[in-house]
Order: sequence, then C-alpha cells, then structure tokens
Amino acid sequence: MLKVTPNGANAKLGRGVGTTYRPVGITCPSTCPLLENGCYAKRGHVAIQQARSAHDDHDLMKLGGNTLVRHLVSGDWLKTIANGRKILDRALVAGVLELHRKCPWLTGWGYTHAIDRFDRAGITPASLPSNFHLLASCDTAEQKAQANANGWRTARVIDELTDKQPDEFVCPVDAQKRKGIPQERRTNCALCKACFATDKNIAFLKF
Repeated sequence: MLKVTPNGANAKLGRGVGTTYRPVGITCPSTCPLLENGCYAKRGHVAIQQARSAHDDHDLMKLGGNTLVRHLVSGDWLKTIANGRKILDRALVAGVLELHRKCPWLTGWGYTHAIDRFDRAGITPASLPSNFHLLASCDTAEQKAQANANGWRTARVIDELTDKQPDEFVCPVDAQKRKGIPQERRTNCALCKACFATDKNIAFLKF
C-alpha cells in the first residue's frame, strides 16, 4: 500500500519533487489527534492520492531519478495486523533506507506521529542515511521535549506565531498562506529546505 509519484506536481513541495502516499487511518497511530479531526490528507488532491495508495504497490526505486522526495504526504509508517494492532512497518522503513543508501543524490524527508515506535525498534537519527530526514510530529511541548531529548528534530502544528518556541522555525509556506499571498508568489519546500537541510525544529501554522 504505497503510491509513488516520481514527478510530483504539489505546489507546496515544488515542481518535480517526488512523493509517496499511504492510506490514512490504517497506517496511522490511533493517538493522532488529527486522525478524524481535520487531517489535511483527507482533503483535496492529497485525499485522492491517499485513497489510490490503498491499491498500489509501486517500486520505491522509481524515485531514483529524483533529487528530492517527500515521503508519506499522507499516512504514517505503521501497518495494521490481523488482530487490529498497529505496528511499525519495518519492510517500508527498510525499503526507504535502502533507497537512500543506493541513491546518495536523492534527499528525502518525512514526518511521523509514531516516533516512539522507531525508538522502540532501536532506529535512531544517527542510524539513518544522511540523505534521509525524519521529523517527529508532536502535538504538545512535552512530546517535543521528549523527542528532542531522544535526538529527533520535531514538527508541530501551532495556532498562532506566539505559540512558537525559541528553537522552532515557522514554515514560510504556511506563514505566506496565512497572510493571503497568492500561490504563485509563495516559496516552496524545495526552495526553503528547512525540513531536510538544517538542524531546526519546525512549526506549521494551523489553518
């Protein structure tokens, strides 16, 4: 269950940025507060892609011709097993790590609400290829502090700029959208690079 798009057309990411999608829900931790409460992946173009991903099983190596890839625009790194329990999808994790080890020119990034599963599996930031960047999606300052203590960079959704912590960088794409700047004049992930080319924690403004 993975849809791979080598030549992405996502305006926020930037033209040509590769993308992957997974189904929302069965791959996500049940603790995610956005699961049935405004998840962006259940709206618009992303909703179409995540629905299609339930029936696709594409080869990650199709991304080998890219220089940038945003992993899991929808869904998360878990899988639901027979008894309904959700566990880390180790095959997916292994596939992504293998992709980036084989393609050192390909920089990838993504987020997860299940960083504790990576911790339990002994997967640390230091064990990841240098061209793959995984950020812990956190819902509270306490979760952020714990993830940072374990070595992970973090990403949080905040209501207002005043909620930003001193060590967080506000996503400029979200800030420009909040200000009403037209799409064609906004920056994008490929130009900003904060999520995959810096050591910053990220804050996304809620819409």
